[in-house]
Amino acid sequence: MPPRGSEDWVAVNTPDDADRVDQVLALVRTLAPADVVETVDWLRSSGWQPRRALGSGPFGLWVEFLAAPGVIVVGCDRSQWMLDIKLPEWKRPKDLAIIFDTINGRTDWSQGLPIGRPSQLPPGTCWRSALPEALRWLASTPDPESLLHSMELKRSRSLLPPRRRARRAAQPDTGGRSA
Repeated sequence: MPPRGSEDWVAVNTPDDADRVDQVLALVRTLAPADVVETVDWLRSSGWQPRRALGSGPFGLWVEFLAAPGVIVVGCDRSQWMLDIKLPEWKRPKDLAIIFDTINGRTDWSQGLPIGRPSQLPPGTCWRSALPEALRWLASTPDPESLLHSMELKRSRSLLPPRRRARRAAQPDTGGRSA
Protein backbone atom coordinates (compact mmCIF):
# COMPACT_ATOMS: atom_id res chain seq x y z
CA MET A 1 0.00 0.00 0.00
CA PRO A 2 1.22 3.53 -0.59
CA PRO A 3 2.55 5.54 2.32
CA ARG A 4 -0.04 6.63 4.85
CA GLY A 5 -1.27 10.14 4.44
CA SER A 6 -0.28 10.24 0.81
CA GLU A 7 -2.17 13.07 -0.80
CA ASP A 8 -0.98 12.22 -4.30
CA TRP A 9 -3.42 9.40 -5.06
CA VAL A 10 -5.30 10.02 -8.28
CA ALA A 11 -8.85 8.73 -7.82
CA VAL A 12 -11.00 8.02 -10.86
CA ASN A 13 -13.73 10.62 -10.45
CA THR A 14 -13.56 12.44 -13.78
CA PRO A 15 -12.36 11.61 -17.31
CA ASP A 16 -9.16 13.58 -16.59
CA ASP A 17 -8.54 11.43 -13.51
CA ALA A 18 -9.07 8.27 -15.59
CA ASP A 19 -6.43 9.55 -18.04
CA ARG A 20 -3.95 10.05 -15.20
CA VAL A 21 -4.62 6.55 -13.84
CA ASP A 22 -4.16 5.23 -17.38
CA GLN A 23 -0.76 6.96 -17.43
CA VAL A 24 0.28 5.05 -14.32
CA LEU A 25 -1.04 1.81 -15.87
CA ALA A 26 1.03 2.56 -18.98
CA LEU A 27 4.08 2.81 -16.72
CA VAL A 28 3.21 -0.60 -15.27
CA ARG A 29 3.13 -2.01 -18.82
CA THR A 30 6.53 -0.45 -19.53
CA LEU A 31 8.36 -1.20 -16.28
CA ALA A 32 6.87 -4.39 -14.84
CA PRO A 33 7.90 -7.98 -15.47
CA ALA A 34 5.66 -9.82 -17.96
CA ASP A 35 3.88 -11.73 -15.16
CA VAL A 36 2.83 -8.48 -13.46
CA VAL A 37 1.52 -7.09 -16.77
CA GLU A 38 -0.40 -10.34 -17.42
CA THR A 39 -1.87 -10.17 -13.90
CA VAL A 40 -3.01 -6.55 -14.41
CA ASP A 41 -4.58 -7.59 -17.73
CA TRP A 42 -6.33 -10.50 -15.97
CA LEU A 43 -7.61 -8.20 -13.23
CA ARG A 44 -9.10 -5.81 -15.77
CA SER A 45 -10.66 -8.60 -17.86
CA SER A 46 -12.12 -10.12 -14.67
CA GLY A 47 -13.98 -6.97 -13.69
CA TRP A 48 -11.44 -5.35 -11.38
CA GLN A 49 -11.45 -1.62 -12.10
CA PRO A 50 -8.47 0.66 -11.49
CA ARG A 51 -9.80 3.18 -8.96
CA ARG A 52 -6.73 5.02 -7.69
CA ALA A 53 -3.11 5.32 -8.73
CA LEU A 54 0.07 6.95 -7.53
CA GLY A 55 3.59 7.21 -8.84
CA SER A 56 5.78 8.00 -11.74
CA GLY A 57 8.37 5.24 -11.91
CA PRO A 58 10.04 2.18 -10.41
CA PHE A 59 10.85 3.92 -7.13
CA GLY A 60 7.22 4.30 -6.16
CA LEU A 61 4.17 3.26 -8.11
CA TRP A 62 0.81 1.88 -6.92
CA VAL A 63 -2.42 1.01 -8.67
CA GLU A 64 -5.51 0.09 -6.65
CA PHE A 65 -8.09 -2.19 -8.29
CA LEU A 66 -11.61 -2.46 -6.91
CA ALA A 67 -14.26 -5.15 -7.37
CA ALA A 68 -16.98 -6.76 -5.27
CA PRO A 69 -14.53 -9.10 -3.47
CA GLY A 70 -12.37 -6.20 -2.21
CA VAL A 71 -9.27 -4.25 -3.16
CA ILE A 72 -6.07 -5.39 -4.83
CA VAL A 73 -3.03 -3.13 -4.93
CA VAL A 74 -0.21 -3.70 -7.36
CA GLY A 75 2.82 -1.74 -6.26
CA CYS A 76 6.43 -1.17 -7.10
CA ASP A 77 8.93 0.10 -4.57
CA ARG A 78 12.57 0.52 -5.58
CA SER A 79 12.01 -1.72 -8.63
CA GLN A 80 10.47 -4.53 -6.56
CA TRP A 81 6.87 -5.47 -7.42
CA MET A 82 4.36 -6.57 -4.78
CA LEU A 83 0.67 -7.37 -4.56
CA ASP A 84 -1.65 -6.84 -1.57
CA ILE A 85 -5.26 -7.91 -1.09
CA LYS A 86 -7.79 -6.37 1.30
CA LEU A 87 -11.30 -7.68 1.76
CA PRO A 88 -13.96 -5.15 2.86
CA GLU A 89 -14.15 -6.31 6.49
CA TRP A 90 -10.39 -6.45 7.03
CA LYS A 91 -8.45 -3.88 9.03
CA ARG A 92 -5.30 -4.13 6.89
CA PRO A 93 -4.27 -5.54 3.52
CA LYS A 94 -2.37 -8.83 3.33
CA ASP A 95 0.50 -9.51 0.99
CA LEU A 96 0.31 -12.33 -1.54
CA ALA A 97 3.26 -14.10 0.12
CA ILE A 98 1.48 -14.56 3.46
CA ILE A 99 -1.71 -15.67 1.72
CA PHE A 100 0.22 -18.30 -0.22
CA ASP A 101 2.16 -19.41 2.87
CA THR A 102 -1.17 -19.91 4.65
CA ILE A 103 -2.74 -21.80 1.74
CA ASN A 104 0.30 -24.08 1.55
CA GLY A 105 0.60 -24.57 5.33
CA ARG A 106 4.13 -23.24 5.48
CA THR A 107 5.68 -23.36 8.94
CA ASP A 108 9.38 -22.91 8.23
CA TRP A 109 11.07 -19.71 7.11
CA SER A 110 14.53 -20.72 8.32
CA GLN A 111 16.07 -20.47 4.86
CA GLY A 112 15.38 -16.74 5.06
CA LEU A 113 15.17 -14.49 2.07
CA PRO A 114 16.82 -15.18 -1.28
CA ILE A 115 20.20 -13.67 -2.07
CA GLY A 116 19.80 -10.52 -4.10
CA ARG A 117 16.66 -8.54 -4.61
CA PRO A 118 13.91 -10.39 -6.47
CA SER A 119 12.01 -8.21 -8.91
CA GLN A 120 8.69 -9.64 -7.76
CA LEU A 121 7.37 -10.78 -4.38
CA PRO A 122 6.92 -13.49 -3.34
CA PRO A 123 10.03 -14.76 -5.12
CA GLY A 124 9.36 -17.51 -7.64
CA THR A 125 5.57 -17.13 -7.54
CA CYS A 126 3.66 -16.58 -10.78
CA TRP A 127 1.08 -13.94 -9.89
CA ARG A 128 -1.11 -14.72 -12.88
CA SER A 129 -1.87 -18.21 -11.56
CA ALA A 130 -1.44 -17.48 -7.83
CA LEU A 131 -3.86 -14.57 -7.60
CA PRO A 132 -6.98 -16.42 -8.85
CA GLU A 133 -6.11 -19.29 -6.50
CA ALA A 134 -5.68 -16.89 -3.58
CA LEU A 135 -9.01 -15.20 -4.32
CA ARG A 136 -10.80 -18.58 -4.46
CA TRP A 137 -9.21 -19.59 -1.14
CA LEU A 138 -10.18 -16.28 0.50
CA ALA A 139 -13.78 -16.65 -0.72
CA SER A 140 -14.10 -20.23 0.56
CA THR A 141 -12.28 -19.94 3.90
CA PRO A 142 -14.10 -18.94 7.08
CA ASP A 143 -12.42 -15.95 8.75
CA PRO A 144 -9.31 -15.84 6.55
CA GLU A 145 -8.14 -12.61 8.20
CA SER A 146 -7.54 -14.39 11.53
CA LEU A 147 -5.68 -17.24 9.82
CA LEU A 148 -3.52 -14.78 7.88
CA HIS A 149 -2.80 -12.68 10.96
CA SER A 150 -1.70 -15.79 12.86
CA MET A 151 0.58 -16.76 9.97
CA GLU A 152 2.05 -13.23 9.87
CA LEU A 153 2.95 -13.56 13.56
CA LYS A 154 4.59 -16.97 12.98
CA ARG A 155 6.58 -15.64 10.04
CA SER A 156 7.65 -12.56 11.97
CA ARG A 157 8.80 -14.60 14.99
CA SER A 158 10.71 -16.93 12.71
CA LEU A 159 12.48 -14.23 10.72
CA LEU A 160 12.91 -11.73 13.56
CA PRO A 161 13.55 -13.57 16.84
CA PRO A 162 12.66 -11.78 20.07
CA ARG A 163 15.36 -9.51 21.50
CA ARG A 164 15.81 -11.58 24.64
CA ARG A 165 16.53 -14.74 22.68
CA ALA A 166 18.90 -12.82 20.40
CA ARG A 167 20.74 -11.33 23.43
CA ARG A 168 21.06 -14.78 25.00
CA ALA A 169 22.51 -16.17 21.80
CA ALA A 170 25.05 -13.33 21.70
CA GLN A 171 26.27 -13.88 25.29
CA PRO A 172 29.21 -16.20 25.90
CA ASP A 173 28.38 -19.61 27.38
CA THR A 174 29.61 -19.69 30.99
CA GLY A 175 28.51 -23.26 31.67
CA GLY A 176 25.92 -22.13 34.19
CA ARG A 177 28.41 -20.12 36.24
CA SER A 178 28.09 -16.42 36.77
CA ALA A 179 30.50 -14.41 34.74
